[in-house]
Amino acid sequence: MKSIILCADDYGQSDDISQGIIQLLQHQRLSATSCMTNMPNWTNHGALLKQQSGPFATGLHFNLTEGTALSKSEKLGATKGFPSLARLLWMCFTKQLTKTIIERELIAQLEKFKKVMGKWPDFIDGHQHVHHFPVVREALLSVYQQYFPANHLYIRHVKTNLWHGDFKVKRLLLNYTGAKALHKHLKRQAIPSNSSFSGVYDFSANSNYRALFQNFCRDSRDGGLIMCHPGLKSADYSDPIYKTRFLEFQYFMSEEFIQDCKALNIKLCSSPI
Repeated sequence: MKSIILCADDYGQSDDISQGIIQLLQHQRLSATSCMTNMPNWTNHGALLKQQSGPFATGLHFNLTEGTALSKSEKLGATKGFPSLARLLWMCFTKQLTKTIIERELIAQLEKFKKVMGKWPDFIDGHQHVHHFPVVREALLSVYQQYFPANHLYIRHVKTNLWHGDFKVKRLLLNYTGAKALHKHLKRQAIPSNSSFSGVYDFSANSNYRALFQNFCRDSRDGGLIMCHPGLKSADYSDPIYKTRFLEFQYFMSEEFIQDCKALNIKLCSSPI
């Protein structure tokens, strides 16, 4: 029996996403969700999440590409919105952003989480995996040591096995934009983290998500994490993966999901700690 964290990303990004995640949590089809606290309706979404009970964890989905900065930093586009993912990556690798700027934004998003949820998050990860970029990972590790010296929460690593599974180019990009480096720092500093990471695919609307999830489970270790992006049916064309969100939601709500977990000896857990 493998214990796996099944984590829904992007809680708080939109009503359709948050409501879909809430339904899955209520049916115990997820064991974690990570929250975007800088989004306009986070207070309402967070209050709804706080009302839910069950064996699931809530984390901070540190966000530097969607919406605007809570820290009001002009370097992060406070008046016109965060930079694109490609622009942010370029700014990080060319040192146009300082550790101090990122630390301030991370602290602001953490404080917003605590204000609404009444507690610190159980874990930290990054929207579009920005938490492993250069400068961002240094800021993350610095804030972690300042705020959580007892190591009572974990940081998600997204390092993947390049030699096993599909979508190798995407997994290669993850590893060499900073995932390998963050993983090394987490191990060196003995910061709790997931034992493996899976859930990477191309978000094609023609995906057979059931087959993908079965492979994610096979690739995972005990204490590993599978990320997912479910949501209710939507016509939010500004969200590039709105079609696959509903595919994932339908699968997780299905009897096939329960059957697959049993067949693959998968048990959902909320933390690797």
